Amino acid sequence: MINIVVNEAEKAKELLENIDKINENLYQNLLILSKYFKYVLNYQENKIKKELNLLLEKTVKKYVPREYEDFIDKIIKKSNEQSLFCYENMPITNNEVKLIKELKDKTLERIVFTLVCLAKYFDLINSKNNHWVALDIKAIFYISGLKRTKVDQIKILRKLKELDYIEFSKNIVSNSIRVKAIEKLKSYKDKNENVIYVKEFKDLCKLYK
Repeated sequence: MINIVVNEAEKAKELLENIDKINENLYQNLLILSKYFKYVLNYQENKIKKELNLLLEKTVKKYVPREYEDFIDKIIKKSNEQSLFCYENMPITNNEVKLIKELKDKTLERIVFTLVCLAKYFDLINSKNNHWVALDIKAIFYISGLKRTKVDQIKILRKLKELDYIEFSKNIVSNSIRVKAIEKLKSYKDKNENVIYVKEFKDLCKLYK
């Protein structure tokens, strides 16, 4: 499952300092490193390919270069299509936490916290996103750290829709969810203060208490 990283440059440095962690999510970590080599270190494509091969040789048991040629080409192609995300962190404010706690239900709170974080991330990388989360339900619950059946997942999201915290896309082939709760913050009079800082979504559930 993909791990969303807010500061990919920092993540790349961490991976280079501890290459054993690359295997925890091989494709995504190599993609981050490929973008780091391209946009920060200004490596040419041949140099990037060489560096990725060296990293695979050090981290993959019984590594055979020819078996990973297509894999590396795919990563390099993707890195040419994406920029390197280098936001220091993504803050969550006291008012956002207050809004979530108004639900007074730990399960609902955890899901809304996850959705707020995801919506803010997608808003960060696309100013026209308007609080939409383009991930399937399974991924959202995985990131939240909550294990629920598919039926229960749908019930939870429908409850949040009834409470006007979210809305579903009208496109029948889309799983996108819009986090309407963020708009409720406009009516809050308390001063906004950053209380939680998100760097990556791997252990997001540990940040909300």
